[in-house]
Order: sequence, then structure tokens, then C-alpha cells
Amino acid sequence: MDRYKIHNTIAGRDIYDIHYFFVHGFSYHAPVIRERTGLTTREYLEELIGFIQKFVNQTIINEDLNTLLPPSGFNKYEKF
Repeated sequence: MDRYKIHNTIAGRDIYDIHYFFVHGFSYHAPVIRERTGLTTREYLEELIGFIQKFVNQTIINEDLNTLLPPSGFNKYEKF
């Protein structure tokens, strides 16, 4: 959401990174979320979900990921 607030743009690769980290068991550091956003982790994740639902679409995902992933990897994320 920082990228959107600063540059009014969204990078599909950021969504991919979030997905990748959680699927592979990475965690977050709650104090960093609080420091950067002023929100609790729960509040931030709720805000993030709303942001994704409102602003992220398949076109954004396709434009960023089709050059970063091999076809087999890209097809996995094609149906956002």
C-alpha cells in the first residue's frame, strides 16, 4: 500500500511477494507493522485485504508477472 500512497501505482509483484512469503511459511514482525502504519497487525491485514479487493485486478497481476515467471509459474497465478 505504500507504493500506492506514494506513487499512485500498484505492482503485481508485491501481491506475488506477499503470497509467496505466506505460502512458504515466512512470518511478519508485528512491531514493524505497528511502527510503519500505526495499526495493529489485524487492523493492517484487514486494510490490506480491502485494498487488494478494491485496487488489484487480473490485468495488474498479468502485466507484472508474465515477464517475471516462466509460463508454468505464471499460469499458476493467472486466475487472481
